[in-house]
Amino acid sequence: MKKLFISALMCFMAFTLNAQYVDLGLPSGTKWKSTNEEGFYTCKQAMEKFGRNIPQKNQWEELLDYCSWTWTGRGYKVIGPNNRSIFLPAAGMSYYVRNEFYGEGTCGAYYAFTANPSYGWCMGFDKDMEPQMFSTDDFGKKAFSTRLVQ
Repeated sequence: MKKLFISALMCFMAFTLNAQYVDLGLPSGTKWKSTNEEGFYTCKQAMEKFGRNIPQKNQWEELLDYCSWTWTGRGYKVIGPNNRSIFLPAAGMSYYVRNEFYGEGTCGAYYAFTANPSYGWCMGFDKDMEPQMFSTDDFGKKAFSTRLVQ
């Protein structure tokens, strides 16, 4: 009986750990975490804390190209080719150097992994703009949401 309980517990734990990443059926096989990391990070902070688990530019582009995006009034529901989905909230962003926060409920922005944390790519959206990639050179001044991949 004890072995059965331990086996069941281990299966549950493995399912729970894997359940936090969603396979959207993308060609690359990239799995997207089902929730954002808590808080906002500058590009440098995000790279130091999460490293290569931050999506690369091509992974964000794949999400944009292969998924359907539906504005829900609180962010985007992103539905993959296999009909599984994740939600990217309009969590806003922060001007880190001025400690100003804005856009909650209307916009969202996420870094793409970059070797140079002072210049690179982001995926961003607002309620009036479809999600898109954009480049910026002020990564040290802005803090965005972080969504991880595996």
